[in-house]
Amino acid sequence: MYLEKLSASGKSIYIMGNFNVNLLRAESCKYSNNFLLSLQSYSSIPAIDKPTRLYRNSATLIHNILVNNVKGTVSSGNVVSEVSDHFTQFCIFHSCKNKISPLRQKIRDYSRFSESIFHYELSQTEWDSIITDNQNDIDRTSSNFFNTLNKLVNKHAPLKPTSKRQAHRFMKPWITKGLRKSIKIKNAVFYWGDIDKYKYYRNKLLTLSRLGKKLYYSAYFSDNITNVRKTWAGINSLINSHGRCSNSITSLKYPNGELTHNPFEIPNILNNYFTSVGPNFCL
Repeated sequence: MYLEKLSASGKSIYIMGNFNVNLLRAESCKYSNNFLLSLQSYSSIPAIDKPTRLYRNSATLIHNILVNNVKGTVSSGNVVSEVSDHFTQFCIFHSCKNKISPLRQKIRDYSRFSESIFHYELSQTEWDSIITDNQNDIDRTSSNFFNTLNKLVNKHAPLKPTSKRQAHRFMKPWITKGLRKSIKIKNAVFYWGDIDKYKYYRNKLLTLSRLGKKLYYSAYFSDNITNVRKTWAGINSLINSHGRCSNSITSLKYPNGELTHNPFEIPNILNNYFTSVGPNFCL
């Protein structure tokens, strides 16, 4: 029932496991045929079509990865190894969600703000009439007061969207003004070609940045120790669960250094590498 709801919702479904059902006998075995037809009724297609277990004279396909999303290119297969008669399966999807861009916040523009003019217009506002007109309705009185004040603030210090650089800065609030100044010096040293001095600056800045991040989150969690919502917001910002993107491998080198962009050759390079790790390590 749960699989039926997922399939009807149009969501991607990935099923992996050792089913102990030999799909190579789907045409001759009724049990295997019913198992395959049941999965195909939910648009789940086996990604593995080669034997996954070899033992003496028998070859069975009992491990599999079933997918219902075949819009993008899918590369799959077995990692053949002599360590066990059960092979390891892999499935590479050449599509992933777009990386989430930094949140474009809005900040107040105080470039043309005049404190004297703002105070003057604030004093000329008829606050008494705003309060007395709806003195029996506290909700409407509060709403009128806020709207009048907010309109005046937006007039003198309007909100404007942040630039990409400012958005990245908001994502790392522990990077202080002093650190940003030091980062500019580090970049300038790199362009000057002084590699030793650049490495010194880089290592120092990395240490200070990590220390600043540690102190920032320590203070953040201490201040919000009783606020569950903000605590979880801090945890999510640390692990960056919404910003991760598993980028697909677009190119890979052969052991001889030759580069390939063929999506069908990349799994074979990985397969050959990992199956030869053991013997090469023993040598």
